Amino acid sequence: MTITKRSTRKRNLSFLLLLLLLFITFTITLINCSTPTATATTTTPTSTTTATTTTSGSTSASTLNVENNKIQEENEEIFETISFLECLNFLQRTDLFHPLLDKDNKCKELVLNFSKFILQSFIDNTLQKDTNVDNNSLQQNRSEILQLISLTSEELEKIHKIFNETENLIYKKFTMEEIYTKFIKPRKPESDEETLQERILRFKNFLISILSIHKTQYFNFYNLYHLNTLQNTLQQNTQPIENNHLQQFTQNTLQENNLNNFYKKLNLQNPLKFITIGSGPIGLLTTLESALTLPRVLLIEKRKDLTRDVWFDLYSKPYSQAVEILSEIGFLNEFPEIELKVSEVYGNDGEEKPTYTIRCQLTQRFITKVLYLLENVKFVYGNSYVTQCVVKNTQKNTQNIFNMWSDVINSDYNNDYKNVDKNVDNSDGEHGVILLLKSSSNKKCQNYIDYLSQQEVLNLCQSTNQQFITLPSQSQDYNTNHEINHVNNNQCEFERIAFDILIGADGLYSKVRSSLNISTHDINTFDLSQTIFRDQYKNEKLIPKITVKPKLNQVALIINFKKGNDGECPDTAIDPDTGDFIDPWKPGFLLENVRSIFKRFYAGHCHMQILFDYEYGEKIITKYMNAREKALQKLLQKMSQNNLSQQNNERMKSVILDAEAREIRSAAFADTTREYDLFGSGSHTNFTQNNVTSLQKVDNTLQNNLQNNLQNNLQKGDNWEDEAFEWERILEIVNTVLGNPYPNVEEFKEAIVQHPNLENNGKELSKRYDMILLRVVLQKANQLTHITTLQQPLDNSMSQLNDNLSQNSKNRIYNNRRPYTLTILKGDSVASAHFRLGVGVNNAYLAFGEITQLIKDIILNERNLLNNLLNKENLNKENLNDKDINKENINDIKMEILKTSLNEYEKKANYRWTRLINYMATAMYFESYCDLVVFINPGEYFGIQTIQEKDYENRDYFPFDSLMQVKRFCQRFDKQSVWWN
Repeated sequence: MTITKRSTRKRNLSFLLLLLLLFITFTITLINCSTPTATATTTTPTSTTTATTTTSGSTSASTLNVENNKIQEENEEIFETISFLECLNFLQRTDLFHPLLDKDNKCKELVLNFSKFILQSFIDNTLQKDTNVDNNSLQQNRSEILQLISLTSEELEKIHKIFNETENLIYKKFTMEEIYTKFIKPRKPESDEETLQERILRFKNFLISILSIHKTQYFNFYNLYHLNTLQNTLQQNTQPIENNHLQQFTQNTLQENNLNNFYKKLNLQNPLKFITIGSGPIGLLTTLESALTLPRVLLIEKRKDLTRDVWFDLYSKPYSQAVEILSEIGFLNEFPEIELKVSEVYGNDGEEKPTYTIRCQLTQRFITKVLYLLENVKFVYGNSYVTQCVVKNTQKNTQNIFNMWSDVINSDYNNDYKNVDKNVDNSDGEHGVILLLKSSSNKKCQNYIDYLSQQEVLNLCQSTNQQFITLPSQSQDYNTNHEINHVNNNQCEFERIAFDILIGADGLYSKVRSSLNISTHDINTFDLSQTIFRDQYKNEKLIPKITVKPKLNQVALIINFKKGNDGECPDTAIDPDTGDFIDPWKPGFLLENVRSIFKRFYAGHCHMQILFDYEYGEKIITKYMNAREKALQKLLQKMSQNNLSQQNNERMKSVILDAEAREIRSAAFADTTREYDLFGSGSHTNFTQNNVTSLQKVDNTLQNNLQNNLQNNLQKGDNWEDEAFEWERILEIVNTVLGNPYPNVEEFKEAIVQHPNLENNGKELSKRYDMILLRVVLQKANQLTHITTLQQPLDNSMSQLNDNLSQNSKNRIYNNRRPYTLTILKGDSVASAHFRLGVGVNNAYLAFGEITQLIKDIILNERNLLNNLLNKENLNKENLNDKDINKENINDIKMEILKTSLNEYEKKANYRWTRLINYMATAMYFESYCDLVVFINPGEYFGIQTIQEKDYENRDYFPFDSLMQVKRFCQRFDKQSVWWN
């Protein structure tokens, strides 16, 4: 009896101990699950010894340890499979992808650790042990454009093995119902979805593309920085790996093997500090190519969402190289999950080449996804660029501007930046910085910045000790000196970041461009070098040019239809002559004054563009602008009756007129004329970027006042759009291309009524209908690049160097701070693109590689030329004097390197932009002014244009034999423009 009780107590004690251990295990698992990265350590079951027990049924501590280890390993496997499935779901949904949705960067860390494990042998064997890397063998396995290095068969085998084991674990731990209800969020009904096996295969193929980029980065860094060996770049993994599943590449031993350590081992004391402003397609592509060669790239975007819904046609080589670039970074793995139309065009070789018709935001999201999985790219969302400036090199100024670069700059050198008194003459040293407004969604802060003059913004940038600004009271005015009469507790936060190269890819209204006072001009003269007739001229200088008078433009009507109840766009009509949908140029035969109609009716995005001839376009745009002018005058009169101060009345006018100019210019990413007499005074108000201050928004009180007046206008039925458009004529045109014509104007109006999320923001005329008439013009910046010269002293120790020159001193020569900052404009910040021709984004893909070459030229030429200062002849001298090496010498060399490298870049860029503008201007002129049709053969770079006459009787086209025939035909319609050469 006593023994039985004692045995029972022992069993109860053992059971409680087991519960306690299980609780501890569960707690540890929860803690592991809450960590930012999925880094569970593989636990090998401990060897156990048989313990002597006093009674049968009692459990020894060793047995409990075995059970505990099994439970912990089981939980870790579940955690690993959950992490994998969550990452699979996060990365497969490109239509929803955004870096900010990856909580704690868990998926990114999972992919990076996986990559480091797979590429460990490449780093160890190729870049550490082999000092003479075989470039030729690697070159054979590189992709055509990005020069990405393919994975070896051994690396691929390792990936396949890991994925197979992981997939087996998933099926072992979860049912399919659990997988699809808890982890995989299907985009379509499950019956139409891929199998889990197909999803995992696509995920694996996508990661293979990402690892190819990682591998290329390692190799490029090795070659670019001319290192003979890379010691201890990745730590050796000494622990044996028992299982071939996800635990392999999430071990704690790989935690320290990150790219930052790789960069630190490169001893990069002054890497190029590269920043891109704007995350549109151009900004993303520029960031991608710079990330292949630089240890850290910053991408700054003022918005936090990706919502652009315009559609692009992306072409293959030689017209563009968009299809090829996307394919090289894994885009083909996206097809089952994205809205995409694939068509074929014929090249000069007669081969069919694919063309992608795709929404802008999907290409943005895909390239963003690729960049997010690169460790050296840092996204900064919700911060807006304000300006750039030069700050003095003092400890107070420089203590924060290098924070973004601290993890990729050698720590000793980074300290030299902060403790500048040691080696540098503070009175001369300077840094270029950008000023960012943090939390750009704060409208009150943005309003305040927009109100400041350019000089005041510059002063703010240079006041490096001013991180915050207290906002003025909402109910108070600024006085004439912009001083704040009363303040509240609202604060605006700013950040300053040092840079060497800045990319302005921030669109048509580029703040980067305006902050540098780079002006723009309208394009009214172009040559015909893009036409098929160019081969008739032996000398390119003899190819005719056309100067359009009074100016080159094309009037377009943009209509956005509401989606139907089924979520689809209106049905389009079938051409009885062909049995297919009506092509864009067919309406030109059927409708007077209409040149073409383009429809982008894809996936509920219902966008129509109607292009008119010049004379009719001038008539309807005049009617449209007169109606807007009349409505504006009424609005301004009402503003003057609100008992506001005279200053605020003037500010209110600026708000309305600036918003008006911006609204009519930005529809469908097209530009429009800025010269209209909005006051009836006979003088024109110029709305160009140079002559109009930044949009001067008012505080909330005034905005609300303006909004109330606009709403009152609508309530009284004062809708200016009823008078602005020729509604019956528009209805006739629209019904020509729709399968179910609208019976009357009222039903047509209802179909294009303004969507709620597009409602007026209180700063412009209210719009009831999602339709706008605009005059498209071509506009180009007067500069592609801008250099700011900095005063950069050499360390004082430089003039005292002798033949015992230390490596550290050599590095100081190599890495002395650059005496310049360089700003490069890209995309719409350089020139406005005709929205319907779709050449702007293809131009960006054509430019891929130019920034990479510029970076390589700067880095390699700096190193090569500075080596000449440290050649054997100089080093054998007892002392290096100022003639041999001094700050003027080094700074002059670096500036000359920049200008030489930049000259090559600008030659290529200007060539592309010239062809792009000629291409767009040719199509605009002949279609709008001459009633001709311009067709394009995409088989050549930017395509070759053929100019053809319309055969109205047979609804066909006649090609011309020469430009002289084209000229005679055109001059029947257009007697003002001048042909010359």
